[in-house]
Amino acid sequence: MQEKIIYGVFDGKNMLADDERVYPVPANYASKSKLIDGDGLKLTLTDQGEFIYKQVVRIERKKVFSFVSELNGFLVTIIDEKIYNIPIPSINYFKLKEGDQIISVLAKDGNCSWVAVEGSVN
Repeated sequence: MQEKIIYGVFDGKNMLADDERVYPVPANYASKSKLIDGDGLKLTLTDQGEFIYKQVVRIERKKVFSFVSELNGFLVTIIDEKIYNIPIPSINYFKLKEGDQIISVLAKDGNCSWVAVEGSVN
């Protein structure tokens, strides 16, 4: 197999590719890279069978202070009365719990379902 390059858009969990397939993005990579819904990705499928993701387009972002809340057993944050998911690797890395204040990174227009976590204020 030859190396193959695929482009797509991050939806909060997966890359929706130009070839109309869905490719799972490792949660640790998404969290560490602070990916948010709408970011453009390039996926390289190597001839050794590796999946290598690279962020190639960053949509406009904003950073806001928000608080962690628990909803149906999941940790989320609420910004401007909208509920956003927090990636589990970010929850684990920052040891987040309900009531913690975080710096959330989200699409400038708020049109996303996940936030990236810049840091914990606590």
